[in-house]
Amino acid sequence: MAAKKEQVRSKTLAVLDALGIAYKVKHSQAKLKVWDSLSIELAGDYAGFWTRWSRNVKGRNHIDLVNYMVQEGLVSQEDAQRVLGHPIEGTLIEVKKAEAYDFDGMVTNPRTAKIEAWLTNVRRINPALIKRFIDLGLIVCDGRGNIRFLWKNPEGKVIGADVQGIERNEEEFGKRGYLKLILPGSHGFFNAKSADVADYSEVENVYLTEAPIDMISLIELGAVKDSAREDSSFEFPRLKPKSLFISLSGAVTKLETTMNRLLVEYNLDPQKLQSIVVATDNDKAGNEAYDWFSANGYNNAERLIPNDDQNALLDGVVGKVNDWNELLQRYKRELSGE
Repeated sequence: MAAKKEQVRSKTLAVLDALGIAYKVKHSQAKLKVWDSLSIELAGDYAGFWTRWSRNVKGRNHIDLVNYMVQEGLVSQEDAQRVLGHPIEGTLIEVKKAEAYDFDGMVTNPRTAKIEAWLTNVRRINPALIKRFIDLGLIVCDGRGNIRFLWKNPEGKVIGADVQGIERNEEEFGKRGYLKLILPGSHGFFNAKSADVADYSEVENVYLTEAPIDMISLIELGAVKDSAREDSSFEFPRLKPKSLFISLSGAVTKLETTMNRLLVEYNLDPQKLQSIVVATDNDKAGNEAYDWFSANGYNNAERLIPNDDQNALLDGVVGKVNDWNELLQRYKRELSGE
């Protein structure tokens, strides 16, 4: 895949420079040297977005990042006010930006045993559910043995993909351990219809999650039988019929784009749906996603939080479950007595 050079101005890097916080730039991302699991997008639609993978914390811009660094004690309140208290022009930097991926020429590996094993053993997803997504052409194995969650438009054409590695490498990917990216040129979203929906025109409810694995985990958790619900210490969602499940692929700030896409490309008026269920992570960004719907007059928006936002004993410590795959993994460990 060819790459071209592009000059961009980054307010986030300008702020880091002013605070004296070292970073390194590779391709179109920057990483802090003090927190190697924190990556910042420098170009494209997600420029300014940052994620600290080891803590599952994310933000939208330089202001969010500075506030987070104050919270973590890396930056003083006085220094933060000094840097943010005046206009920021942005540091000019040259980045390498990959050319849009050729989805029509995509090469896949028909041998999916390894990715199925990883999704089952590491992510604890039901093998039958994985197989269903593979049969639907929504999950494939790429030529390097990575998982691809394919984004398809209403006509079934592949228009994007999340890539999830299955080989752990903390030296390269930090504490999150695995390759994780969106192929350049992707537009749209990873989505799947419930079994009672044949055509998008039949959709009455929309569920929004962050990552594809969370979306699939939510679907599995929604199918937990009543007897198992009664025996478990965890709370499980009850999913609505006639539903469309959408992964935002971490971009919870792109909600307006997603709603417009539903209206224009899927002929679904978001405000006329029975419900839009915001099933994003149980964190600040996830809650802000729901707040966006409330602020924009979506009276049909509902918030759905993993484990119903209840405290649970997590590895000997009382706390909240953050996302749907975490809940699924903890439930499977409970079942097996781990």
